[in-house]
Amino acid sequence: MIRALGILLLAIGGIVCAATPNPPVVAHSMHLTLHTDTHILVGIDTIRVKEGSVDFLLSKSCEVFANQIVGKKLVPLPVVPALEKMKPESDDEKQWLEDAQLFRVEGDQTVVVTWRGTFNDSSSNTLFSREQVADVPNGVISKTGVFLSTSALYYPYTPESIQEFTVTITTPPGWTPVTTGLRKKMGLASEKYVQWSFGGPWQIDALTVAAGEFVVRQTDTLGIVVETCFSPARDSLSATYLSAVKKYLARYSNQFGTYPWPSFSVVEAFFPAGYGLPGFTFLGSEVIALPFIVSTSLGHEVLHNWWGNGVYVPSNGGNWCEGLTTYGADWAYKADKSEKDAAEYRRGLIKDFASYVNDGNDFALRNFTSRSSGATRAVGYGKCAFLFHSLEREIGKDAFLSGLQLFFNQNKYRYAGWQEMEQCFAQTSNRDLKAFFSEWLDKTGAPVVTSADPEFNVWRQPLPGEIPPSLSDLYGANRVLCIQPSTGNASLDSAFRKLAEAMFDTTLRWIEKRPDDDGKQPYVILGMNIPESSRAPAAGNSAAYVRGTSEGRLIGCFTASDEKGVAFLIRKAPHYGKYTYIEFDPSGKNIIKEMK
Repeated sequence: MIRALGILLLAIGGIVCAATPNPPVVAHSMHLTLHTDTHILVGIDTIRVKEGSVDFLLSKSCEVFANQIVGKKLVPLPVVPALEKMKPESDDEKQWLEDAQLFRVEGDQTVVVTWRGTFNDSSSNTLFSREQVADVPNGVISKTGVFLSTSALYYPYTPESIQEFTVTITTPPGWTPVTTGLRKKMGLASEKYVQWSFGGPWQIDALTVAAGEFVVRQTDTLGIVVETCFSPARDSLSATYLSAVKKYLARYSNQFGTYPWPSFSVVEAFFPAGYGLPGFTFLGSEVIALPFIVSTSLGHEVLHNWWGNGVYVPSNGGNWCEGLTTYGADWAYKADKSEKDAAEYRRGLIKDFASYVNDGNDFALRNFTSRSSGATRAVGYGKCAFLFHSLEREIGKDAFLSGLQLFFNQNKYRYAGWQEMEQCFAQTSNRDLKAFFSEWLDKTGAPVVTSADPEFNVWRQPLPGEIPPSLSDLYGANRVLCIQPSTGNASLDSAFRKLAEAMFDTTLRWIEKRPDDDGKQPYVILGMNIPESSRAPAAGNSAAYVRGTSEGRLIGCFTASDEKGVAFLIRKAPHYGKYTYIEFDPSGKNIIKEMK
């Protein structure tokens, strides 16, 4: 394994960052059996609690067969509704706990838990795009595929903790499971099942499992096993993905520190997805086929193994990893091409913030947790990436890179937040950075800068006329007026109405005709033609368009000739927010995209 420059820095400078959190006090030795024909999971978990009192959550849908203390009188531990023991801080957390059962284990005990549960969330309505994330399944075991996230509470889970995991998974023949660690086939568990082990113990904050009837292709680099787990239909892309992953692993190992896992897998998802997990990424089948993913999103997910899945993000105090990963991947790839490409990327981040964020939905960067809308993405990804750009310019490239190396090596396999990061950068730069981080993390908005910044190097509001309007201005507007002339087809009219409700992260108001005032509120026309445009899509195509009036009002149009075309717009138009005009052919392929 190649050891990166961060270790050298520690040896030379004797630099000490924030105190590393205590090691895990809970160890799991877990065996999971996946019954893909019946949606059933059977689990056996030997849990050792080394010290303290630890609460474990398990889905109410799971039936616990045995829950016994090893080495003592075999008395089942009491299992109670989670809400009776834990006090939720939000409605979302309350809903999550309502679906959970809880048991508590005191320190210096080993407990064996055996359970069975059914997991069959629907994945048919999943919506996952650059701007939108909704209806994502938490737990699915089916003949189509397996995806089990911690949110499904499919195993005894303790929130906000790093725990040790040693995992064995049993699947039907022909199926390949993936989780954190290097997979090894152990042989037949019976005539109908195959058993796999994943090494360990691994120190992770949560265990996610995927499985499918994959074609598996493998190679290696730097002592790391690299593989693709694709369907036969996507297998032809494996060589391209393997080659790209090897380059990303070499790049980031050299920049930040030794890759923290023994393997990296690119796993094809059976629903729209784009997840980075410790040691693997889970990408939707359609996403994998997009030609630009290998040079953009793939590297982003690889880098998450350092930021977010190598050093973990605490639930309070702000999510720094998305902005840092964006800066080290998406932003950096543009800079690799040219300064012009980098400036255009920075321009896009500034434009996104201006389009999606307003007084009603803005928030301090320190309060960012995860992306759920265009506004949260603009703050948590875009503004946060600009923080790191500004920090690098403030302290210099050498101190910036050294700070990241120090932060990774001091906090690998641990939770660390903005405070630990600030301390590391302060020491590598020999600067007091409290005012810098407070300015970025605690204040909302973006300043208005009147001096010339043609390269968009400064985080700011765009100047009047500097950036033309785009579809994202409609997506992020406070309120949108919608006009829907009848198409004469009730089903098509209903489809257009669903488009408006899905497309705009805003409050809708339906009106009968175009407003005749000079107000600033944008309005959108939905229908079978684009009367406000100087052009119309070709017959059978669907399109979206936006323009600005001399009074500063935005006018948008979304048009399609049938329900299929409307469905294409709902699914694909959010990906094209930076454009003024987009058009799709009857198969849903984008054939025109313009920025004017």
